[in-house]
Amino acid sequence: QQSSQELVSLLIFGKAFGNVFDGVKEVGGMTLRGTPHQVDVGLLTYQEYTRDIDVGSYLKNPTLPIWTIWNESHYSICFATTPHITHCDPPTVDLYYYDQLGAQDEEYHLTVNTTEAYVEPPPGSLTPFMDDILRTRQQWATASVSWNGTDLPLL
Repeated sequence: QQSSQELVSLLIFGKAFGNVFDGVKEVGGMTLRGTPHQVDVGLLTYQEYTRDIDVGSYLKNPTLPIWTIWNESHYSICFATTPHITHCDPPTVDLYYYDQLGAQDEEYHLTVNTTEAYVEPPPGSLTPFMDDILRTRQQWATASVSWNGTDLPLL
């Protein structure tokens, strides 16, 4: 099921905004409003990886280590059980990912490691979209992502 960005922003921080950048922008004589301040629950999206939109740092760096994941056609969730990782950005972060459309029967436990550089996969191989989405966060842009032995979701 799909919903609008306005509905998602209403759920995330209590106001409906259609833009995901930080603050206010003037574009062609129009005032566009984005995320007004840092939020508790963030947003990461595949559309930023494909350079269709820019997500601001308020949404990428929420006060709690919880991110709504927007992957083209639906939303899912990713979170860390360690509090305050968005403030200190440790070199290794354990995340848990849940996708209601993925018919998950196992826990997806990911490890983002900034001390291990991301290695581009060979041409033709499949990369989980979550790897690309996580790397849109500046702190994780060159990090390796391990799925810790679980089967990779390709939704």
